[in-house]
Amino acid sequence: MWKRFFRKSQPEKAPPTPEPTAPELLTLKQRVTAFWEWYASVAGRFYSEIDSKRCGDLEPEVSAKVNELLGGMAWVFGPGENGTGHSITLTPEGNRHRRLVAQYWLAQAPEIPGWTFYASRQPSELHRSGHSIRIEDMSFGAHEIWLTPSVDAEAESVDLMVWHPLFDRIDNRLRWTVVFLWLDEALGEDAVSQRVGEIKLGDTKLADAIPLSELPEYIAELEAERGWKCIPPHQCYSSYHRKEPERGGGLRRDIIAGSTLQMNIVQDYPMDANPLADFGAEYEMIIIPVNQLPPGQQVDARGQLEEALEAALSKSGTGKVLGGATGLENAYIDLVLFDAVRSRHVIKSVMAATPYAEHYRTAGFVQASAR
Repeated sequence: MWKRFFRKSQPEKAPPTPEPTAPELLTLKQRVTAFWEWYASVAGRFYSEIDSKRCGDLEPEVSAKVNELLGGMAWVFGPGENGTGHSITLTPEGNRHRRLVAQYWLAQAPEIPGWTFYASRQPSELHRSGHSIRIEDMSFGAHEIWLTPSVDAEAESVDLMVWHPLFDRIDNRLRWTVVFLWLDEALGEDAVSQRVGEIKLGDTKLADAIPLSELPEYIAELEAERGWKCIPPHQCYSSYHRKEPERGGGLRRDIIAGSTLQMNIVQDYPMDANPLADFGAEYEMIIIPVNQLPPGQQVDARGQLEEALEAALSKSGTGKVLGGATGLENAYIDLVLFDAVRSRHVIKSVMAATPYAEHYRTAGFVQASAR
């Protein structure tokens, strides 16, 4: 059973640079490194405290550290893998940008005996136990929330019409809070993102409704019957294309087609602000004139370059390739950088060993100024 859940807002060696000390100046890599150094030092004590049923006493300490280094993320203590030991989860609560932060945090986690780490909220058994969420002196149990599912075969997901007899006594914000809290408990954060499509709040219980407590089994049956693939959201690429690519219209307006792990940055370009600024990370693109790539093999050549960049960035823990696109004028490789100048040093080192060393440039997603 999940114990408690809290939310707080808020290859080549790189050239040496001064280490910032103020938290707001730290890169994501520095923040995550500092977090795991701290957690390794307290993990034994935390394990004993949880075993002694004093989990709540740890809230101020953990929340303070999460708020200091990864403010805006949520965290939860829970059971370890297969119910053995304990776990701590850092969750983006559905925010696609912060999902990158959580996944990076998980990738850098050390091995600590007795502990399991998760980058998304895991399903629990609370929806089957008769447990209720209390809001304004009213109880909302998973078995009291009725769902009318509608299968979207193409999207491999289920649209839901949701009703509870007490919904007319609370405002819309609280209704959605109840719904998503129970969906996360029943399915887990990743499955909600992947398997639940459009959600609407209904006025009545429809004839073919099922209780929310039965939703996991309903979806499991659909997956088995229809052969739906279970791919974590952070590993799902989306393909896209522009109906009318333009020459001379500015960066990315010439794109013909591409694929990405982070559709937000494709759809929102140019962005008004960096959504990862508070975490010390940023989005960046590599731009290569398409006429510099081998004729007829532009997509393959870009893919080989993406693989080389991903290998180097992953090895150094300084970034990740999110996808790429080919246009009428340029080829693009989209990245998220976790370590500022050190990330760019890795990129420069990889590009220096390619035929494109003298032809590529980089640009941010907030402003398209070339670097």
